[in-house]
Amino acid sequence: MTNNQNGRSMIEMLGVLAIIGVLSVGGIAGYSKAMERFKIIKTIDYLTQIVTNVQTLYIQQRTYTGLTSGNALQAGIYPENNYQLPLGKNTSVLLAASEDGSIFGLRICGLTERQCVDLTTKNWGNNANGLYGVSIGLAHNFLNGAAGVKQSGTSCSGAVKDSKSYFICAEHGENMMSFDIAKKYCNEGKIYDTNRTVCMGLFFR
Repeated sequence: MTNNQNGRSMIEMLGVLAIIGVLSVGGIAGYSKAMERFKIIKTIDYLTQIVTNVQTLYIQQRTYTGLTSGNALQAGIYPENNYQLPLGKNTSVLLAASEDGSIFGLRICGLTERQCVDLTTKNWGNNANGLYGVSIGLAHNFLNGAAGVKQSGTSCSGAVKDSKSYFICAEHGENMMSFDIAKKYCNEGKIYDTNRTVCMGLFFR
């Protein structure tokens, strides 16, 4: 007498479920990574648009004197009409001008360490768009000149650092922030912040 056994054994079914689980986890991780990359690209476009809008608005003026986040919002400089970045609701970008009005800065906060590294190491432009420098940390003092940064007119050279922040001038309009420096200070900035996030700055002539 012969018995026909149809179907799958419990071990086979568990194996199939395990494979499905691995594929699902991999798919979710891949999707999350792709979405993060998409948000970074959107944020770069968003910040670039803000810079272009500021420079266009002030093209007929000799300085950026009077530039604030409030009047920039009213003037339509922010593409989405708010201070929030495409990266998420806890992020923000605020504008300010140096005391002499020769440069302006974007204070970008609420970043994760990885987002900070991605954004601070990007090539933000050249002499054509007036890139002045890049910082990790609040570094608002760099808007008005920092000891150790050699300045001549509207250009600068060199770098300034302390335990919490790092600023580097854009030599010939090119971002000189290295990956190793960004990794170090983006992590340091996160440690010192109560929300475990970090701020950065972009500065333009």
